[in-house]
Amino acid sequence: ARAGDDPAPLAPGRAALRAASPDARLVADEVIVAGDRAAVQVTMNGTAGIPGLPVAGPPALAAGTELFRFVDGRIAEYWPLDDANRLARALPPVSIGFWNGARHVGVARFDLPGGAAIDDLQGPWPHLLVGAAGSLTVSLQGAASYAPAGQTPAVWKPTAPGGQTIVLRPGDALAIPPGVAHSLRNGGNDPATAFGVLAYSIGDLFGTEYSGTPAVPDLLSIYNGGFIGKRMPRGSGAFTEIVGSESDVTLTPTARTLSLAWLPLSAAQTIPVRRIDGIEGLLPLSGMLLVDRSPQGPIPMPGAHPRPSAMGGPASADRPPTTGSSALTSMPSMEQRLADVDPPAGPAPVVLLAGEAAMFSSGWSAKTTAIGGDAASVLVVRVADLTTAPAADATPPS
Repeated sequence: ARAGDDPAPLAPGRAALRAASPDARLVADEVIVAGDRAAVQVTMNGTAGIPGLPVAGPPALAAGTELFRFVDGRIAEYWPLDDANRLARALPPVSIGFWNGARHVGVARFDLPGGAAIDDLQGPWPHLLVGAAGSLTVSLQGAASYAPAGQTPAVWKPTAPGGQTIVLRPGDALAIPPGVAHSLRNGGNDPATAFGVLAYSIGDLFGTEYSGTPAVPDLLSIYNGGFIGKRMPRGSGAFTEIVGSESDVTLTPTARTLSLAWLPLSAAQTIPVRRIDGIEGLLPLSGMLLVDRSPQGPIPMPGAHPRPSAMGGPASADRPPTTGSSALTSMPSMEQRLADVDPPAGPAPVVLLAGEAAMFSSGWSAKTTAIGGDAASVLVVRVADLTTAPAADATPPS
């Protein structure tokens, strides 16, 4: 558990594990007892998944330490495995209002070196932020919804109505309603990274800047698809880059939601073939993915095509290198990555490294596999028709 956090209850933690991995098996390798506390070295294996995104292949294997405090022979407090990326996790969908006509979904990377800041961000649609590396301070000028990484079950919690300061760490998520001004700041010395997701309409772009670097960037200028693959200076010492963008068309007004899910994949595990309905984005936070995609069923609507965004291309050559386990780097060319992969029938596969993205819209199918002999952690962004009431109210004004 994080310093200052309340320990997670044992029953909800185990329920979350069973929901994420029904075949999970925990083995206590070593138990150390001191007074009223016990430390248990645990090995866990099993496959993970969430509704609509099952995982297949060899069982994952993870190890870690769980802590317990006892009172009168019963468990009074419990601290689970300390790595949230070990478990599949899905947050309740966020309402993004009614779609009619063409709509876009963009995924942006926010890089803030120590001392950097981006102030006065706001837009006409909900903005979702996900911590990826380091720690960022997000100052809110209104109410939002927050979901820390280690929380079980995974739900959105409201922030203070009048505004609040949130520290965004890896795996944390923040859903900011339209019109709520917010700022990002890195008050430490180490670099920090977050990924953002914004859905918007074509008409929203009218009147926004299509080039240049506004001194005070609004969200639409940051997420403008014209900046895809370009590392843009923003605010005070910060940079942004669009790593993925996709569009979809609805012919009648349709209520839609945006959801986030984290999936851990061990080496050679796959997310089996599935048909895309709406928009889906795959963003490896660690490891390497092979994404095999093909058109299915009727011809996709205008704009419905996968757009893998390779951050390792020439546009990203000036990105400073990062180090450590959470490093998000650009490495070999696509040809080098595919050298050891058997070519499938149909469209060429896409190989993604940490921090890159592939996005698809209605009418395509995709199969995703962790390759390279290492485990991978995948952030999945999905836009779909509203089927259940959202837990986080980020609906734009009518």
